[in-house]
Amino acid sequence: MSKEIPCDSCGQPATVHLTKITDNKVTKVHFCEKCAAKNGVGMDALLPMAEALSAMAEPVSESDAEPPGKSVTCPRCGLTLGEFHKGHRLGCAACYSAFGQELGALLRKIQPGRAHCGKKPSGATLRIATHENLEDVRKNLRAAVEAERYEDAARLRDRIRQLEQELSLITGGEA
Repeated sequence: MSKEIPCDSCGQPATVHLTKITDNKVTKVHFCEKCAAKNGVGMDALLPMAEALSAMAEPVSESDAEPPGKSVTCPRCGLTLGEFHKGHRLGCAACYSAFGQELGALLRKIQPGRAHCGKKPSGATLRIATHENLEDVRKNLRAAVEAERYEDAARLRDRIRQLEQELSLITGGEA
């Protein structure tokens, strides 16, 4: 469990963390939302990366973003692809599925490969490792069935069930 970082101004839990590098000197500042606003650090100031990512996407105008007949809309929040390109933010978790192809193309431009290579939330390492192990065992199961190695397949099937239970415990049933 990670320790909460206090706001540099008021001591409340910080939600805004800034890192400034000037002349090879790193300065870190931590603010709660209220103190960030007081110090002129609005949420709009924190989004240049989102704007840069969105600018890397192909569509330049809303008409380019959604060609006629291809209007993609999130079924949960109603956000359209054009609104995403315009506002640089997704509306909810379901947007990742709704805009999967478009986001995939954007992410391929900014990150090599499919695997995440940045920081991970604390506690995520075990969940990620278990999930990756589960995918490997599933792949081995498919190969065993194709090769008609049914005893190996049965053993791998049991291992999949075990890993799925572990993953369910790790995620609290949100696998």
